Amino acid sequence: MAFSFLAHESYGVRLELDFAFFIQCGPEQMLLALDQPWLEGGLAEAIGTRPLLLGVVGQRAQVNGSYSTAWLLISWPEDAGRVCLAVHRPSGPQVLFGSVAIASKGLSFGLRSVRTPGAVPIELEGRLAGSKVEVTTALSGHRRITRRSPVPMEPSHSELSS
Repeated sequence: MAFSFLAHESYGVRLELDFAFFIQCGPEQMLLALDQPWLEGGLAEAIGTRPLLLGVVGQRAQVNGSYSTAWLLISWPEDAGRVCLAVHRPSGPQVLFGSVAIASKGLSFGLRSVRTPGAVPIELEGRLAGSKVEVTTALSGHRRITRRSPVPMEPSHSELSS
Protein backbone atom coordinates (compact mmCIF):
# COMPACT_ATOMS: atom_id res chain seq x y z
CA MET A 1 0.00 0.00 0.00
CA ALA A 2 2.80 2.44 0.87
CA PHE A 3 4.42 1.84 -2.49
CA SER A 4 1.29 2.81 -4.40
CA PHE A 5 1.35 6.21 -2.68
CA LEU A 6 5.12 6.69 -3.03
CA ALA A 7 5.16 5.66 -6.70
CA HIS A 8 3.68 9.04 -7.65
CA GLU A 9 6.49 10.95 -5.95
CA SER A 10 9.50 8.65 -6.25
CA TYR A 11 11.79 11.29 -7.84
CA GLY A 12 13.10 8.68 -10.26
CA VAL A 13 13.96 6.13 -7.57
CA ARG A 14 13.02 2.66 -8.81
CA LEU A 15 10.90 1.32 -5.98
CA GLU A 16 10.99 -2.37 -5.18
CA LEU A 17 9.36 -3.89 -2.12
CA ASP A 18 12.38 -6.15 -1.54
CA PHE A 19 14.56 -3.04 -1.13
CA ALA A 20 12.31 -1.14 1.30
CA PHE A 21 12.76 -0.86 5.04
CA PHE A 22 10.12 0.02 7.63
CA ILE A 23 11.14 2.57 10.28
CA GLN A 24 9.25 3.17 13.53
CA CYS A 25 10.42 6.21 15.49
CA GLY A 26 8.07 6.99 18.36
CA PRO A 27 4.64 7.61 16.82
CA GLU A 28 6.14 8.23 13.37
CA GLN A 29 6.07 5.47 10.75
CA MET A 30 8.35 5.79 7.74
CA LEU A 31 9.48 3.70 4.82
CA LEU A 32 13.02 3.89 3.44
CA ALA A 33 12.97 2.92 -0.23
CA LEU A 34 16.45 2.60 -1.71
CA ASP A 35 16.98 2.70 -5.47
CA GLN A 36 16.79 -0.94 -6.49
CA PRO A 37 19.66 -1.10 -9.05
CA TRP A 38 22.23 0.16 -6.51
CA LEU A 39 21.37 -2.57 -4.05
CA GLU A 40 21.81 -5.24 -6.69
CA GLY A 41 25.47 -4.26 -7.00
CA GLY A 42 27.84 -1.50 -8.02
CA LEU A 43 26.95 1.04 -5.32
CA ALA A 44 30.35 0.88 -3.59
CA GLU A 45 32.05 1.77 -6.89
CA ALA A 46 29.56 4.41 -8.05
CA ILE A 47 29.11 6.30 -4.77
CA GLY A 48 32.70 7.54 -4.82
CA THR A 49 32.61 8.78 -8.41
CA ARG A 50 29.46 10.89 -8.87
CA PRO A 51 26.43 12.39 -7.09
CA LEU A 52 23.61 9.90 -6.55
CA LEU A 53 19.98 9.95 -5.50
CA LEU A 54 20.09 6.85 -3.30
CA GLY A 55 16.48 6.67 -2.20
CA VAL A 56 13.44 8.30 -0.66
CA VAL A 57 11.91 8.19 2.80
CA GLY A 58 8.14 8.14 2.88
CA GLN A 59 6.27 9.26 5.98
CA ARG A 60 2.90 7.84 6.96
CA ALA A 61 0.05 10.28 7.49
CA GLN A 62 -1.73 9.51 10.75
CA VAL A 63 -5.06 10.69 9.33
CA ASN A 64 -5.50 8.26 6.44
CA GLY A 65 -2.44 5.97 6.51
CA SER A 66 -1.10 7.16 3.16
CA TYR A 67 2.63 7.70 2.59
CA SER A 68 4.24 10.71 0.97
CA THR A 69 7.86 11.49 0.26
CA ALA A 70 9.27 13.34 3.25
CA TRP A 71 13.01 13.10 2.54
CA LEU A 72 15.45 12.44 -0.30
CA LEU A 73 18.71 10.57 0.38
CA ILE A 74 21.59 12.06 -1.65
CA SER A 75 25.33 11.35 -1.83
CA TRP A 76 28.26 13.03 -3.57
CA PRO A 77 32.02 12.50 -3.58
CA GLU A 78 34.45 15.02 -2.15
CA ASP A 79 38.20 15.12 -2.42
CA ALA A 80 40.47 12.61 -0.65
CA GLY A 81 38.00 9.73 -0.98
CA ARG A 82 35.37 11.25 1.29
CA VAL A 83 31.74 10.68 0.34
CA CYS A 84 29.10 13.04 1.77
CA LEU A 85 25.61 11.84 2.61
CA ALA A 86 22.66 14.16 3.10
CA VAL A 87 18.94 13.93 3.68
CA HIS A 88 16.85 16.79 2.26
CA ARG A 89 13.18 17.64 2.25
CA PRO A 90 11.84 17.61 -1.32
CA SER A 91 11.42 21.40 -1.02
CA GLY A 92 15.18 21.78 -0.48
CA PRO A 93 16.10 22.22 3.22
CA GLN A 94 18.70 19.81 4.55
CA VAL A 95 17.61 17.70 7.53
CA LEU A 96 20.56 15.35 8.12
CA PHE A 97 24.22 15.38 7.05
CA GLY A 98 27.04 12.88 7.35
CA SER A 99 29.40 10.68 5.42
CA VAL A 100 29.88 7.24 3.93
CA ALA A 101 32.96 5.04 4.35
CA ILE A 102 33.60 2.48 1.63
CA ALA A 103 34.87 -0.89 2.90
CA SER A 104 35.43 -4.28 1.30
CA LYS A 105 32.29 -5.69 2.93
CA GLY A 106 30.00 -2.78 2.06
CA LEU A 107 29.38 0.78 3.17
CA SER A 108 29.29 2.34 6.64
CA PHE A 109 27.34 5.54 7.15
CA GLY A 110 26.78 8.15 9.80
CA LEU A 111 24.19 10.94 9.82
CA ARG A 112 23.47 13.76 12.28
CA SER A 113 20.67 16.29 12.27
CA VAL A 114 21.38 19.76 10.98
CA ARG A 115 21.09 22.30 13.78
CA THR A 116 18.17 24.53 12.83
CA PRO A 117 15.33 26.04 14.85
CA GLY A 118 12.60 23.47 15.45
CA ALA A 119 14.85 20.48 14.61
CA VAL A 120 15.07 17.37 16.77
CA PRO A 121 18.62 16.12 17.51
CA ILE A 122 19.19 12.85 15.62
CA GLU A 123 22.16 10.52 15.29
CA LEU A 124 22.03 7.54 12.95
CA GLU A 125 24.83 5.09 12.09
CA GLY A 126 24.87 1.81 10.26
CA ARG A 127 26.09 -0.40 7.44
CA LEU A 128 24.85 -1.35 4.01
CA ALA A 129 26.00 -4.64 2.49
CA GLY A 130 24.24 -5.79 -0.67
CA SER A 131 20.53 -5.46 0.00
CA LYS A 132 20.93 -5.57 3.79
CA VAL A 133 20.79 -2.39 5.89
CA GLU A 134 21.93 -2.68 9.49
CA VAL A 135 21.36 0.27 11.84
CA THR A 136 23.89 0.20 14.67
CA THR A 137 23.00 3.51 16.35
CA ALA A 138 19.66 5.33 16.29
CA LEU A 139 19.28 8.17 18.77
CA SER A 140 16.81 11.01 18.92
CA GLY A 141 16.37 13.82 21.39
CA HIS A 142 13.08 14.60 23.05
CA ARG A 143 13.44 18.34 22.84
CA ARG A 144 13.49 20.44 19.74
CA ILE A 145 16.02 23.16 19.18
CA THR A 146 14.33 26.38 20.27
CA ARG A 147 12.31 27.95 17.53
CA ARG A 148 12.71 31.58 16.78
CA SER A 149 9.64 33.68 17.53
CA PRO A 150 8.71 36.63 15.40
CA VAL A 151 9.18 39.99 17.05
CA PRO A 152 6.54 42.63 16.30
CA MET A 153 8.00 45.59 14.47
CA GLU A 154 7.21 49.04 15.75
CA PRO A 155 6.27 51.46 12.96
CA SER A 156 8.89 54.10 12.36
CA HIS A 157 8.19 57.70 13.32
CA SER A 158 8.03 58.73 9.65
CA GLU A 159 5.39 56.05 8.92
CA LEU A 160 3.22 57.36 11.75
CA SER A 161 3.30 60.94 10.55
CA SER A 162 2.28 60.20 6.95
